[in-house]
Amino acid sequence: MKGSSNSLRKVKMKKRIVMFLAAAMAATGVWAYEWTDPANGYTWLYTLDGTNATITGVSPATGDIVIPASVGDDNFPVTCIAGDDELDTGAAAAF
Repeated sequence: MKGSSNSLRKVKMKKRIVMFLAAAMAATGVWAYEWTDPANGYTWLYTLDGTNATITGVSPATGDIVIPASVGDDNFPVTCIAGDDELDTGAAAAF
């Protein structure tokens, strides 16, 4: 039974963390979105400012990466790319 109580605590802690992050994001008005480009399989992370998208990450982050003109199912135009220190690639960005 000790193992199951530890698992239950972990699940409760994960729920608390997710709820905290959701509340923090709602309070700041910043939401991150994800879209997978069907043409090449890259998954793009982005935020929106109105209908303009800022690229904040990409996966996989290997080889030559071509930034799309728009992201999302609603084709939000990409108007900005987060700075090197903010870009979530899992590796150092080389722009």
